[in-house]
Amino acid sequence: MESFIAHDTNYIRIIKKDDNTLIKYSPVSKYGWEKIKEKNLKSLNNPIKIETLSQEERQNHWDLQTKIELPYLKHHETLEYNQSLRNLTTKQLLLLMKEIIEKVKQMHKAEIYHTDLHSGNIMIDKKDIKIIDLDAVLVSNYISPENIHEEDDISFEEKIKLSKEDDKISILNLLLYYLKKGTFQDQMNDFIDIQSLDFPKNIKKEIIAYQLGRADIDQDYYYEDIIEELIKKGYESPKLRTRSK
Repeated sequence: MESFIAHDTNYIRIIKKDDNTLIKYSPVSKYGWEKIKEKNLKSLNNPIKIETLSQEERQNHWDLQTKIELPYLKHHETLEYNQSLRNLTTKQLLLLMKEIIEKVKQMHKAEIYHTDLHSGNIMIDKKDIKIIDLDAVLVSNYISPENIHEEDDISFEEKIKLSKEDDKISILNLLLYYLKKGTFQDQMNDFIDIQSLDFPKNIKKEIIAYQLGRADIDQDYYYEDIIEELIKKGYESPKLRTRSK
């Protein structure tokens, strides 16, 4: 076994067991991981094995609860570092976002809410998309201690609602970041000023309303109409249009 290092980062919670398996120490309880595993979503990197920490392991990982074994997705790469995504056209980006949205919708339908979606937690191999790092998850009737809403003095139903909205805003941030920067690298749910993106007026107004929380995001709404309209209109981001010339 050896430390897991990727892109010059040593992941202290992760150990490489062998060429096919990673061991990860997690704040999510055994019950939480079992709830995720039983959903058996192909778009998630589901644990192979789940164990509570031994007394010795708890001394080294006092703030964590479990040790899980995960498939090592060695042929996948995060959106952040995937070389094949470095020069997407606007249409290619919009089509990719449609695929990512479908994965998130499937996750939500299974009552799993990630709450930490960004370019480093979505991996892709050709067209196979995997969502990773569920340490801040809310699943069914369980909420991780790393979920931002875990300590809020609100009902569990409200925590579900807010966690779901977090995932949806994260999708929007992912799209806007690439349109603005021309890359997924270093994307961490930054607020993106869209004034320079040359969106059609109606879409610009709608996106700003979602960004600023002025419009509630409907339960089953995932920006599909915005993406479809941009594709239909042949919209091009100024950054990506300039790059393609």
